Amino acid sequence: MKHFFLVVVFVANIINAQSINDEISNDIKSKILINLSKIPVGSEKLYGFDSREDFKNCTIGTPIKIVLLNDNNILIEQEQWRIPVKLNGNNKTLFTVQKIDDTYEIVDIGGNDLSKELQVIESKNSSVNYFLRLYNPKIDFVSNALNLKDLANVRFFLMESAQLFLEAKQKNRVTTTITISELLNLIK
Repeated sequence: MKHFFLVVVFVANIINAQSINDEISNDIKSKILINLSKIPVGSEKLYGFDSREDFKNCTIGTPIKIVLLNDNNILIEQEQWRIPVKLNGNNKTLFTVQKIDDTYEIVDIGGNDLSKELQVIESKNSSVNYFLRLYNPKIDFVSNALNLKDLANVRFFLMESAQLFLEAKQKNRVTTTITISELLNLIK
């Protein structure tokens, strides 16, 4: 009976996450052109685009939930998401979306290189569901975990910023994935 309950809770979490992702995607789709037009004229290449004409053909990818590590080393889910902006199936930049009141607002645009890194990881691992940024040092990780409940077993893929930081700290090549406890031991 315990296994049945766990399966029901697991499936309910997946359905809830998909429902939220659908709600965010539907809300943001209508705001793509308005927000991309905020990119300063002449700066299109900094955001991954060849010209402003590209904006008309953009779509969005799957929202990636942002998590932070608090002062007690506990992962806290934010009411924020990173959403790849795609052109012809390729990530070009990222929208950072935040839930404000009951709507989803694009609060930042950027991350051309980061969006490309995400695409590479997604192509190898089918999905990215969580985005972890450590602000001190400024390093990023992503995970394809379906939830963070069993944190001891959740593995995070190292983005380039994290790879470079950890290689410098260890003076050798590090693995491509890491658990939170392994990470905490390295950044002490």
